[in-house]
Amino acid sequence: MNNKHTRGNSLLLAEVREYLARGSSLYRSLINKGVSHEVAQGVVPLANVGYENDPVTEIASLSEALLEGNNE
Repeated sequence: MNNKHTRGNSLLLAEVREYLARGSSLYRSLINKGVSHEVAQGVVPLANVGYENDPVTEIASLSEALLEGNNE
């Protein structure tokens, strides 16, 4: 189960990276990919918290947040 959770988080993180790089609407893109509204609402604020930060910093902070659940 934990391995499946890790894979799911990795796929979501890949989607986040792709849409951050493209500058598309992250929320709309997540919803279109089948992510629940609750999860999308949780991810989007994380992506926007440090909007003035460079993408490398944002991706690192998103990685920590998404993978944090694996340690529980």
